[in-house]
Amino acid sequence: MDRSWEAKVGHLVVEQLELENTMAWLSTLGGAFSALGDYCSRFAEAAGQVSVKQLKLALRIGDPVTVCRCHIYLAMSLLQRGYFRSCRRLLRPTVPGPANKSSIPEWRIVELQGDLMTNDEGTAGRYIGDLHYTKAGIPVLLVGHHILYGKEQDVEKPFLVIEKSTGKEGETQGTTKEYLVRGVVTKKVIFRSRPKPIVSNVPTKV
Repeated sequence: MDRSWEAKVGHLVVEQLELENTMAWLSTLGGAFSALGDYCSRFAEAAGQVSVKQLKLALRIGDPVTVCRCHIYLAMSLLQRGYFRSCRRLLRPTVPGPANKSSIPEWRIVELQGDLMTNDEGTAGRYIGDLHYTKAGIPVLLVGHHILYGKEQDVEKPFLVIEKSTGKEGETQGTTKEYLVRGVVTKKVIFRSRPKPIVSNVPTKV
């Protein structure tokens, strides 16, 4: 092991310790807000915001037990504010057996070199192509009559895919707002090579 690897390992160890230390401080702060949340909805909302930050750290640490604990903290905040349906939706996916490592589906970011051109107005919500993986784990993207080969790598920081929702539950007067976690992004698929046309081999008569 050379000095460069020693520095990298040391950096990872320090980062892990800092993440765990931050998680401990957030747990203390969130617990205080949660205890006061029974008497005031503002404290319950603050506890929910702390829980979201804890969830981001837990996903970065990669500990499924800590992720489940953060789900419980966030569910307690929703319960204190009267969001019973959201609380049920948050906790229900964590019940299935050990095969389910995390209740949050994992998404991928796809990076392409160049632009996607279509005859329509936009590409949002439209079918683009098919993403497959070879036996060696190499991502393959099929777009129209072209094929691209890429690679998969970790993102620098995890991303949460959040959906804004409105409802009439809770103690707040008027329309209430909540944010539902629909997915987490920990990896991205990069395609830097130029697309190659797919040509069928037509047998010729001899």
